[in-house]
Amino acid sequence: MGHITRTPVWGSIDLDTTEGRVYFKQKWLYHWSLWPGVTDVWTYKEKLRFHTRVDISIWRVWSNKLKLTVAGAAPFAAKFAATGVPINFDVEWILSGTPHYTVTVFKMPAGSTATTHRSNVNFGARTIELDTADVGTHAVANAAGATNPNFETPPHEFSHTLNNPDEYNAGSPHIADSSSLVNIGNQVRARHIRLILAELNTMIPGVTFSL
Repeated sequence: MGHITRTPVWGSIDLDTTEGRVYFKQKWLYHWSLWPGVTDVWTYKEKLRFHTRVDISIWRVWSNKLKLTVAGAAPFAAKFAATGVPINFDVEWILSGTPHYTVTVFKMPAGSTATTHRSNVNFGARTIELDTADVGTHAVANAAGATNPNFETPPHEFSHTLNNPDEYNAGSPHIADSSSLVNIGNQVRARHIRLILAELNTMIPGVTFSL
């Protein structure tokens, strides 16, 4: 069969039926903005460095961490039932066309921390806000008192592009799972890709994907 694809508004899914791999990609259209008081305009080198660091951070935390189980009577399921199907994630910087997300990135003043501006994702509007203080790591804590001195913002915000609610707040059913990247950790869980699984389960008749 080769490749079977789906393109929901929040990303694109490419199922390689020959190699048994899933590739998930989002197209991001950036708006390069300046935080109040910042006057130095973005250079191309700065833009490229920011996107590259964000893309690498997301790829490193998300890709090849989960292996999907396949079942069913179709030949694809029989071929990959024993090995499972890995999934990779990628963010592409586009300059024109229709993005999956429009991303505003603020250049912050020197000395800014990740708390100066609260990065966020609006899943319904498919917009993201990030800033230059988001690259690298910083210390965080959740409502249960757990801490992480090396939290990375981009992989966490990427989780919200798949409509995952924060798990670090009091009342979250996953507040105790501090290793989860939607909490204060860096580990992907099956629940974090439920939207992708729902799409995959429409792509090959007679094949069910699960974790």
